[in-house]
Amino acid sequence: MFLNNRLKVLSLNEISLPFRGNAGSMAAISLAETSSSDDTSVVSTQTQNNSTTTTTTTTDSSTISNGDGTLTSQQDTKQIYNLEDRFELNYKRLRDDLKKISYEQVDKEEKLLIKQMSDIEIQLQKHLPQTSTIDARSREVKTTFELTNAEFERARNAAKRARQNFEKVKKERYDRFNALYEHVSSCIDDIYKSLTNSQAAVACLTAEDAEEPYRAGITYNCVAPGKRFQAMENLSGGEKTVAAICLLFALRSFKPAPFFLLDEVDAALDNTNIGKVADFIREQSASEFQCIVISLKEQFFSRADALVGIYPEPGDCITSHCLTLDLNQFDERENIANTRS
Repeated sequence: MFLNNRLKVLSLNEISLPFRGNAGSMAAISLAETSSSDDTSVVSTQTQNNSTTTTTTTTDSSTISNGDGTLTSQQDTKQIYNLEDRFELNYKRLRDDLKKISYEQVDKEEKLLIKQMSDIEIQLQKHLPQTSTIDARSREVKTTFELTNAEFERARNAAKRARQNFEKVKKERYDRFNALYEHVSSCIDDIYKSLTNSQAAVACLTAEDAEEPYRAGITYNCVAPGKRFQAMENLSGGEKTVAAICLLFALRSFKPAPFFLLDEVDAALDNTNIGKVADFIREQSASEFQCIVISLKEQFFSRADALVGIYPEPGDCITSHCLTLDLNQFDERENIANTRS
């Protein structure tokens, strides 16, 4: 047993022993000791015949490997002695400094190492949680993970569906807006030319964001006949009115309405533009739509197909009456003469 303890000390200090031939090796000595939560280590020292022998007794299992199998500290002492007899040392091969080590130094170092091992075991048992606690915590964490993972999958699937629906709505929005924009852009110039009765007139739409035109502004520019290009805000009141009427009819051509109701659109127009607008509306209403125009200018309503006049009648209380007149029975010059008289 004495030799076995010395071999442990040497192995802990990583000191190689000069074994004779194939008698043994340091690798054959195992110092692994596994302790349960209630294990303790007791170190006792006995002094006999001026020499100190240290015996370590542990309630846990210690293993000593002989290369062919495993022997525990609980096995018969005779087997341990037989194991010790297998090791034959050749002390002549030791270094000079190792030959000078006394038994007292070896015992002292052994006691120190054993105490350190015992302290480490106590610290490990103090800081490491019980196995049952670890298992319970592991099950709790696993359950929480499974619930969280399931919730994550549901949230991810919901986000995926929402994204798909968003992309679907976005595409539908783009298609609808782009269909209207392209239609109005393609026909607004022809309508403006017809409205001004001039091929020199130009009207156009420009999207500020070509990728998603509905997210930014749409620039509307018109060049009146015989005029240079100007921004819309710099046009005269009559030119702005003609441009607005042109845009209105361009939008109507995309989704036609059964009739138009225009309220004094001729208020800012001069006589020349009044005639052009009235002729355009009369031409379009002959085949495309019906139009009701509220106007106070004879240059405009004299070109209508029919007139509806509203007048007040005095009395105890003022009442309104209306008159109607079909102008299709007269030619244009007679209509103008009759309205002036």
